[in-house]
Amino acid sequence: MSIFAELDVVLLSRIQFALTIMFHYLFPPLTIGLGVVIVYLEGMFLRTRESIYEEAARFWTKIFALNFAIGVATGIVMEFEFGTNWATYSRFVGDVFGSALAAEGIFAFFLESGFLAVLVFGWDKVSPGFHFFAALMVSLGSIFSSIWITVANSWQQTPSGHEIVPMMRDGEPWVINGEVIRRAEISDFWAMVFNPSTVHRLIHVWLGCFILGAAFVMSISAWYLLKGKHREFAERSFTGGLILATVSSLAILVSGHKQAQNVYETQPAKLAAFEAHFHSGPGDLSLLGIPDVENETVRLNLAIPGGIGLLLFGDREKEVVGLDKFRKEDRPPVALSL
Repeated sequence: MSIFAELDVVLLSRIQFALTIMFHYLFPPLTIGLGVVIVYLEGMFLRTRESIYEEAARFWTKIFALNFAIGVATGIVMEFEFGTNWATYSRFVGDVFGSALAAEGIFAFFLESGFLAVLVFGWDKVSPGFHFFAALMVSLGSIFSSIWITVANSWQQTPSGHEIVPMMRDGEPWVINGEVIRRAEISDFWAMVFNPSTVHRLIHVWLGCFILGAAFVMSISAWYLLKGKHREFAERSFTGGLILATVSSLAILVSGHKQAQNVYETQPAKLAAFEAHFHSGPGDLSLLGIPDVENETVRLNLAIPGGIGLLLFGDREKEVVGLDKFRKEDRPPVALSL
C-alpha cells in the first residue's frame, strides 16, 4: 500500500496546493518587476535614440515573454486547485472570491496579453512610440492583474462587503442533514475590493515585485560586467534596475511598517502568533527563540524589551494584545521565531 494512501486527504491537498503555488509565485512578481525595467529602457531609447537601449529592451523582453508564459500555465493549474482541493470552501466563497479572479482575467490579463504580442513581435512592424506604448500597457496589465488576486487574498484576511445567505435549490433553501447550507455573497462590491487590508497589502506586493525584477536585472548585468562582456548593455540595464531597486527598497520599509500596524489593528491574533507573544502586556520583540506553545513561552529567547510596542505605537510600555486574549481553538499557529 502506498504511503500516500495512509495520509489525510486534507494534508495531501495542502501539500499539493503549496507546491503548486510556491512554484507559480516565482513568476508573476518577476513579470511585474521586469515590465517596469523594460518600460524604462524603451523610454530611454525614445529620449536618447541610443540603440543600446533598444538592444537591452529586446533582451529583457524575451525573458519577460518566457516568464509570462510559465506564469500563465502554472496559474491555470493553481486556479483549478481552488475547485478540486478546496471544493467546499470554493462553493462557500465562490461568489466573492470568484468575482475577483474573473475581474483579473477580464480587465487585466487580456490587456497584458493583447499588447504582449506587439511587444514581442512588433519591433520592426510598429513605430518606436507605439512599441513603447505597448510596453507600458503590458507593464500596467501585469500590475493591474496583481490587484485582483491581492483583493481576493485580502478579503480572506479581512472580509467585508458581503453577507452570509442560504443557498437555494428549486426556490427553497438547500438543507443537508437538517442544516441549511449557506454561502457568502457580495453585498457591496467596492467595500469588498477596498477591504481593510487591501491597500496596505497591495502596495507591499508591488514594491516586492519591483525589488525582485530590479535585483534580477542587476544580477545578470553584474555577471556580464564581472566577465567583461557586453559592458554597455550591462551598464544601461544595471542603471535601470538600480534606480528601481533603490526607490522600492526604501519605500518597502515604510510599507512593511504600515502593514504590520494594520495587521495588529485588524488581526491582532495573527500578529501575536507572528511574534510568539503569548501574554498581553509590553511586547518583547524576539530576535531569536524557540516557541514552546504548550507552556506558552519562548525558550532561548533573545529579545528587545518592549520592541513590539515600540514598533507598533512608539511606546515600549503600551500593552500589546497577546494570544491569551483568544480561545485556543481560535489561535493561529505559532512559528519558529527568527
